[in-house]
Amino acid sequence: MLYVGLASIAGALSYSAGPFPLGDHGLGDPLFFVFFGLVSVGATYYVQAAARLGGFPLWFPPGTVPLRAIVAGLPVAALTTCILVIDNIRDLEYDRNKGERTLAVIIGPRWSRVEYTALMLFAYTVPVWFWLRAGFGPFVLLPCATLPLALSVAARVWRSETHAEMIPLTPAAGRVVLIFSLLFAFGLSR
Repeated sequence: MLYVGLASIAGALSYSAGPFPLGDHGLGDPLFFVFFGLVSVGATYYVQAAARLGGFPLWFPPGTVPLRAIVAGLPVAALTTCILVIDNIRDLEYDRNKGERTLAVIIGPRWSRVEYTALMLFAYTVPVWFWLRAGFGPFVLLPCATLPLALSVAARVWRSETHAEMIPLTPAAGRVVLIFSLLFAFGLSR
């Protein structure tokens, strides 16, 4: 866990500090995807598995974090990155004027909205994969109940043009990831 913690600190610092802040060079989105989804879910799985085994190995032996634990992090990664995409669209002109090159500045608001939509829809394919391919029961599909809420937020992301219109979308997207994650965790545990 020390390695995960150090990598997370390095990721946070490299996002906004140093000679080449990743967030200011269009690399914030992949950084969020990796650390707020794959690493956080994989590390949580690792801690729980180690607790069941009675200790933490000093290195990650093969199979310690199985593929399905990483796959379970994909929707969390996608939906969390959606929050950053909203913030980047909202702050696009401000970032551009400061000389920051977020991904939204680089690809523009339209393609950022396409990114948002693709990430959101991708998140909803993962529970279906667990049900169809990984042998989980129908409870794993519970997060799909949040799809109307997610589509409502996505529609507002596409319609909103001003900074003020975008502000309430960040907490709305946060609610989507929270409810989705709680239902997904419950569904995976059944």
